[in-house]
Amino acid sequence: MAKTASKTDTRLIGSWQSDGPRTLKELRFHPGLKRRHRQYLRDSFGQLQVRYTRNRIHGVLRDYHFTQPYEVIGSDVKSVAIRVYYDLTEEWLITHIHFQDDRHYWVSSGYIREWFKRVNGRVTKPLPPGASGAKRDKRRG
Repeated sequence: MAKTASKTDTRLIGSWQSDGPRTLKELRFHPGLKRRHRQYLRDSFGQLQVRYTRNRIHGVLRDYHFTQPYEVIGSDVKSVAIRVYYDLTEEWLITHIHFQDDRHYWVSSGYIREWFKRVNGRVTKPLPPGASGAKRDKRRG
């Protein structure tokens, strides 16, 4: 039997940049978080660049490059839910992406809401050769 094509949400397709100033404007640190951890978070927002294709996420965070498979599992007029495979933990996890409009979205990670803005063209730093991920057989679950 032929495999059916996976669902795609065209709102995701393209390149996105973490919006550091907007994320930091809303950021409320968890009580008890050490000063150095607060500074690390402040310095991190605005660094992540992601590019969505039909079934993969390509990303750059400083010098770290990654590629992950993803699947759209549901969507509505304001959001899309995707299932993303994480090599580090070898598991699929669900991420809910909330669109403000066609140029901005946010995701929640614990108590932090990180904003992203659409950028023209590709991710600004090219992905290194061979960064396309491996071990496809473990990713179905």
